[in-house]
Amino acid sequence: MHTISSEPLGGRYNTTHTEIGRMIYDLKYNNLISLDDKIKLAEKLATIAVDFLNSKIMVTPYIWVIVPAPASKDREIQPLYLLADRVAYLLNKAIDFDYIKKIKNTDELKSIDDPDES
Repeated sequence: MHTISSEPLGGRYNTTHTEIGRMIYDLKYNNLISLDDKIKLAEKLATIAVDFLNSKIMVTPYIWVIVPAPASKDREIQPLYLLADRVAYLLNKAIDFDYIKKIKNTDELKSIDDPDES
Protein backbone atom coordinates (compact mmCIF):
# COMPACT_ATOMS: atom_id res chain seq x y z
CA MET A 1 0.00 0.00 0.00
CA HIS A 2 1.30 3.42 -0.87
CA THR A 3 -1.44 5.52 0.76
CA ILE A 4 -2.05 5.64 4.50
CA SER A 5 -5.01 8.02 4.37
CA SER A 6 -6.68 10.47 2.02
CA GLU A 7 -9.12 13.18 3.04
CA PRO A 8 -11.14 15.12 0.43
CA LEU A 9 -10.68 18.89 0.61
CA GLY A 10 -13.06 20.39 -1.95
CA GLY A 11 -11.65 19.28 -5.28
CA ARG A 12 -8.30 18.03 -3.98
CA TYR A 13 -7.10 15.63 -1.32
CA ASN A 14 -4.93 15.73 1.77
CA THR A 15 -3.10 12.44 1.33
CA THR A 16 -0.64 10.76 3.67
CA HIS A 17 1.67 8.30 1.92
CA THR A 18 3.99 5.57 3.08
CA GLU A 19 7.68 6.37 2.60
CA ILE A 20 7.78 4.46 -0.69
CA GLY A 21 4.42 5.92 -1.72
CA ARG A 22 5.76 9.44 -1.17
CA MET A 23 8.84 8.72 -3.26
CA ILE A 24 6.69 7.37 -6.11
CA TYR A 25 4.33 10.34 -5.86
CA ASP A 26 7.24 12.80 -5.96
CA LEU A 27 8.85 10.98 -8.89
CA LYS A 28 5.61 11.05 -10.90
CA TYR A 29 3.88 14.27 -9.93
CA ASN A 30 6.17 16.68 -8.07
CA ASN A 31 7.31 19.14 -10.73
CA LEU A 32 9.02 21.29 -8.12
CA ILE A 33 11.92 18.88 -7.66
CA SER A 34 14.89 18.88 -10.02
CA LEU A 35 15.84 16.24 -12.56
CA ASP A 36 18.82 15.33 -10.35
CA ASP A 37 16.46 14.75 -7.40
CA LYS A 38 14.15 12.64 -9.59
CA ILE A 39 17.13 10.53 -10.64
CA LYS A 40 18.10 10.09 -6.97
CA LEU A 41 14.52 9.04 -6.14
CA ALA A 42 14.51 6.54 -9.01
CA GLU A 43 17.85 5.20 -7.82
CA LYS A 44 16.54 4.75 -4.27
CA LEU A 45 13.30 3.10 -5.44
CA ALA A 46 15.22 0.84 -7.81
CA THR A 47 17.53 -0.21 -4.96
CA ILE A 48 14.51 -1.08 -2.82
CA ALA A 49 12.97 -3.08 -5.70
CA VAL A 50 16.21 -4.92 -6.45
CA ASP A 51 16.78 -5.69 -2.77
CA PHE A 52 13.28 -7.16 -2.69
CA LEU A 53 13.91 -9.23 -5.83
CA ASN A 54 17.25 -10.44 -4.48
CA SER A 55 15.59 -11.49 -1.22
CA LYS A 56 13.41 -13.95 -3.14
CA ILE A 57 15.48 -17.06 -3.74
CA MET A 58 15.66 -18.08 -7.38
CA VAL A 59 13.88 -15.05 -8.84
CA THR A 60 16.62 -12.94 -10.38
CA PRO A 61 18.25 -15.76 -12.41
CA TYR A 62 15.02 -15.96 -14.41
CA ILE A 63 14.91 -12.26 -15.21
CA TRP A 64 16.51 -11.81 -18.61
CA VAL A 65 15.23 -8.40 -19.59
CA ILE A 66 13.33 -5.52 -18.02
CA VAL A 67 10.29 -4.52 -20.10
CA PRO A 68 8.56 -1.36 -18.87
CA ALA A 69 4.89 -0.89 -19.69
CA PRO A 70 4.22 1.99 -22.07
CA ALA A 71 3.38 5.23 -20.30
CA SER A 72 -0.22 6.41 -20.43
CA LYS A 73 0.70 10.07 -20.09
CA ASP A 74 3.37 12.09 -21.87
CA ARG A 75 5.83 13.66 -19.47
CA GLU A 76 9.12 15.43 -19.93
CA ILE A 77 10.67 12.76 -17.72
CA GLN A 78 8.96 9.36 -17.75
CA PRO A 79 9.25 8.07 -14.17
CA LEU A 80 8.48 4.48 -15.14
CA TYR A 81 11.22 4.43 -17.77
CA LEU A 82 13.70 6.08 -15.41
CA LEU A 83 12.89 3.52 -12.71
CA ALA A 84 13.02 0.57 -15.15
CA ASP A 85 16.39 1.76 -16.43
CA ARG A 86 17.79 1.92 -12.89
CA VAL A 87 16.43 -1.56 -12.02
CA ALA A 88 17.95 -3.02 -15.19
CA TYR A 89 21.28 -1.37 -14.40
CA LEU A 90 21.35 -2.63 -10.80
CA LEU A 91 20.39 -6.16 -11.88
CA ASN A 92 22.86 -6.02 -14.78
CA LYS A 93 20.05 -6.98 -17.16
CA ALA A 94 19.05 -5.72 -20.58
CA ILE A 95 16.15 -3.32 -20.94
CA ASP A 96 13.79 -3.18 -23.92
CA PHE A 97 11.71 -0.01 -24.24
CA ASP A 98 10.28 -1.14 -27.59
CA TYR A 99 9.02 -4.65 -26.78
CA ILE A 100 5.55 -3.43 -25.84
CA LYS A 101 4.05 -0.73 -28.04
CA LYS A 102 0.97 1.33 -27.40
CA ILE A 103 -1.37 1.21 -30.38
CA LYS A 104 -3.92 3.75 -29.15
CA ASN A 105 -4.22 6.44 -26.51
CA THR A 106 -5.81 5.15 -23.32
CA ASP A 107 -6.72 6.63 -19.97
CA GLU A 108 -4.44 6.10 -17.01
CA LEU A 109 -5.37 2.88 -15.20
CA LYS A 110 -6.15 4.83 -12.05
CA SER A 111 -8.85 6.69 -14.01
CA ILE A 112 -10.67 3.56 -15.15
CA ASP A 113 -13.49 2.40 -12.88
CA ASP A 114 -14.91 -0.33 -15.14
CA PRO A 115 -12.51 -3.30 -15.55
CA ASP A 116 -14.09 -4.11 -18.92
CA GLU A 117 -13.39 -0.62 -20.27
CA SER A 118 -10.74 -0.51 -22.96
